[in-house]
Amino acid sequence: MKTIPVLYTLEKSIYNEIPEADPWNQQRDALKWPGGTPCIAHPPCRLWSVLQHLSTADPEERYLALIAACQVRRHGGILEHPAYSTLWTAAQLPPPNGFPDEYGGYTIEIDQVKAGHKARKRTWLYIVGTHELPPLPTPESRPTHVLDNGKSARRRAKNQHKPRLKRLLGKHARSATPKEFAQWLISIAQSIPTKGANP
Repeated sequence: MKTIPVLYTLEKSIYNEIPEADPWNQQRDALKWPGGTPCIAHPPCRLWSVLQHLSTADPEERYLALIAACQVRRHGGILEHPAYSTLWTAAQLPPPNGFPDEYGGYTIEIDQVKAGHKARKRTWLYIVGTHELPPLPTPESRPTHVLDNGKSARRRAKNQHKPRLKRLLGKHARSATPKEFAQWLISIAQSIPTKGANP
């Protein structure tokens, strides 16, 4: 099976452990990716999330997600961001279950708990190049952790039998990509025909 470029990965990304993945981290610089094949894009989301006002990230980081949307539209592939990312409005990406855009791209929402995550994590995927998606790897999975910090009394009572994700797995656990999810995304990208190299 063909190797899939995975753009904007972290240095210690799970994609480093997957032979079919070709990770492009910050050091390698996904902006230098030449294109020509379908890709998976995981651009930084902290300046696009509903909590963006709390982020101290460099404002220039926002442009990476806009560029990622262009890369997926041009070459085919998948862009992943949290549900309700404001990138969808800024880049004019179609909403989940909406009509495809002029590039043939469409958006679906999944809960990553069905793809190996320990907690419920609603995610939007913008996909260009295929409508044939394989089944999620663990469709009947139930969360064993929660993402909130437990400050809400109602949530604390509802989730008292579940250990809290932040406490048990550290600060990076919320954004970590489960291996099952990464492999599922790769299988989708592998099914997308190559459009060709940059003109």
